[in-house]
Amino acid sequence: MQVITKMRSDANLKYLYKGAQRTGKGRKRKHGQKVNLKDIDRKQWETVYENKKQLCLTAELYCVALKTNVRIVYLYHKKHQSYEVFLSTDIELSGAKIEKYYRLRYQIEFLFRDAKQHSGLEDCQARDNKKLNFHFNLS
Repeated sequence: MQVITKMRSDANLKYLYKGAQRTGKGRKRKHGQKVNLKDIDRKQWETVYENKKQLCLTAELYCVALKTNVRIVYLYHKKHQSYEVFLSTDIELSGAKIEKYYRLRYQIEFLFRDAKQHSGLEDCQARDNKKLNFHFNLS
C-alpha cells in the first residue's frame, strides 16, 4: 500500500548522497545535507511545471520520520509566497500525478461526509453493543 499525504512545512528531509564514496571500512554514505524548504537548492530538484501562479518541483529524498526514501512534490505559490509539500511513498510516481491524486482526495472526503450524513451513522446515542450493532446494520 502506498501513501500520498501533505507534509508539515517544517518536515525533516535529507537529500540522497550522490557523491564519491570513501574507500575502506565502514558503511557507505546514504544521506546528504538536510533540506531547507524555505530556500531550496533548485539543482537538486526536477521541475514538473512552472507558470505565472505556481512552481512545482519534485525530488526523491530521505524522510527521517518514516526512515525511507520518498518522492516529494514541492508546490510554491508565487502570489502568496508560500509553499506546500506533498509526500508519496511510491518513488516511481510522477510529481504531477502525486499532486493530482492529493487534490482528488479532498473531493473523496466530501463524498464520505455526505454519505455518513445521509445514512444516519452519526445519529445513534446508544452505548450497548447490541443496540449499536442494530443501528449500524439498519443504516
